[in-house]
Amino acid sequence: MKRNVIFAIVLAFLIAACAPNLASGDPGPATTVPTSTTVQGNSAVTEILVQATMHLLRNDTTFGDGHVFPKVLVVDRMKDGTPLTAGQITALTQAIALLGDVEFVADRDDYITDDLRPTIEGAAIITLGPVTIDGNEATIDMEMWCGGLCGIWLTYALGVGDAGWEVLGPVGPIAIS
Repeated sequence: MKRNVIFAIVLAFLIAACAPNLASGDPGPATTVPTSTTVQGNSAVTEILVQATMHLLRNDTTFGDGHVFPKVLVVDRMKDGTPLTAGQITALTQAIALLGDVEFVADRDDYITDDLRPTIEGAAIITLGPVTIDGNEATIDMEMWCGGLCGIWLTYALGVGDAGWEVLGPVGPIAIS
């Protein structure tokens, strides 16, 4: 029983640390990837995919800010089954390559062992979307899995700023493993 109470307290602290300002409704500071890391002329959906992915990898890993995965695997279709376009894959590749090695995969389960470890040591698997745009506001569901006890599932809110689409922060429920 004592062990369960300690676990619950530690979990509450982790959730609070990983999701600042959510209770107040303030999603925290916006993050924008410099336009030099994206393909010029991208559609809004492509720009949102890039901004959200880079925010996730730079700011919301379960290892804390500054952690870099040696390999990032991105599922080549959104959660609703919509395939990523060639332009979206190019833009994501260019942005993620600034952090390390990136590969697009058809099925994330091909990269997860039976004991819930990535088949590539230290890799993260990202599943995107779908993207919902309403004028100058958007949301995108994000999933990052890096092991049986390593993952985050959340929705980002984005808005249009001076430099284009920028992540405002998470909205709604967050699951952390």
